[in-house]
Amino acid sequence: MLADTELEDLRTRYVAAVPGYQQIVDHVVKQLASAVGHRGVNLVTIDGRVKDTSSFVKKLMRKDYASPWAEMRDKAGVRVTTVYAADVAIVDVAIANEFEVLYREDKREQLAPDHFDYIGLHFEIAVPIGDGLSKDDRVCEVQVRTETETAWANASHDLLYKAPVEPGPEIKRGLHRLLALVELFDLEVTRTREAIMSHTTYKEGRLLLGLEQAFLDLVAHRSDPELSRHVIDALRPVIPSLDWDEYRRLLDPFITDNRPKLVRIYADYLADDRNPLISQPESLLVFERIEHDRFRLAERWAQVLPAGMLTQMADMWGKPVEVDE
Repeated sequence: MLADTELEDLRTRYVAAVPGYQQIVDHVVKQLASAVGHRGVNLVTIDGRVKDTSSFVKKLMRKDYASPWAEMRDKAGVRVTTVYAADVAIVDVAIANEFEVLYREDKREQLAPDHFDYIGLHFEIAVPIGDGLSKDDRVCEVQVRTETETAWANASHDLLYKAPVEPGPEIKRGLHRLLALVELFDLEVTRTREAIMSHTTYKEGRLLLGLEQAFLDLVAHRSDPELSRHVIDALRPVIPSLDWDEYRRLLDPFITDNRPKLVRIYADYLADDRNPLISQPESLLVFERIEHDRFRLAERWAQVLPAGMLTQMADMWGKPVEVDE
């Protein structure tokens, strides 16, 4: 047990260190959001926190640390929550490539059949910033889970950590059913998504997914899928092919040849709310059509979408076009 003076010294030290840990959290959240986005993962939430001083002191009181400051590794924490289970593996690779990983644990692999702890990936990463912190202190804990696993983690923490006794057989059976539902839900979502995307009538969906992944490779920005579907449907007559495998034979070299130009346009105009299409993945299709068939695009555009938006995008691209309103 820590003496009063030791506890107060640690508390004072932590208060002084909080700004440095906030820098760490902000850095990791920003870098992870960019890395994950560029890998085509759009439906993901990344948030972070610095452990508040009260929680820090309370953890010191309940843990039997031999070296309290060094052993408490979650002063800075970031959580990544994905919609799809398959995206967890992509985030796993992103963390390995972007950071120095000090520790990695897959909680599902480590979880014994009769235990009900949270599941997901757990990392400790070294971070190169943090004012006032030593190199050994510049550590951030990162947890990666699906939304369903997060729901289980929140519920199990509330149900089990507050339990005064070991759960009996009936309660354990109920917990097993809940944990099985978590796994079943994620598996069925994955299976259903794959079935939908592979269906022969789902060409527009695969086209949108392809555009989204290409867009995220250029700029990590969340888009509006309903607007994407509306624009694709409106421009259907001037899209060379709704089959993604066919259309990408035209789009991929276009992006390769014009990548610096595209990056510059998105950097300059992404935040310009006068033309929301710039922040959408279908903007790639629009720029490609401006380059290769802008007059036919303008003719169709005048019938279905606000004329000014195409005029602006054509000017950005450097190939002006008039759209009859």
